[in-house]
Amino acid sequence: MAKFKVAMDWLDICSGCEMSLLDIDERVVELLKHVELTSTPITDLKHPPKEGVDIGILTGSVGNTDQIEVVK
Repeated sequence: MAKFKVAMDWLDICSGCEMSLLDIDERVVELLKHVELTSTPITDLKHPPKEGVDIGILTGSVGNTDQIEVVK
């Protein structure tokens, strides 16, 4: 089975949600067997692929027009 492609981004937020993801410790290794992190605030991968992803995770709230474009 192919891995799910996941993109994450944070908007007006403290980054606590992303840190909580890292706090699952060694379980993140098991998670990565099932998902491909295409772009996240906690990696050097900052831009999702043009062809899109299977799952998008946004944390925080929209606070400006640039973030409206991120949501789209």
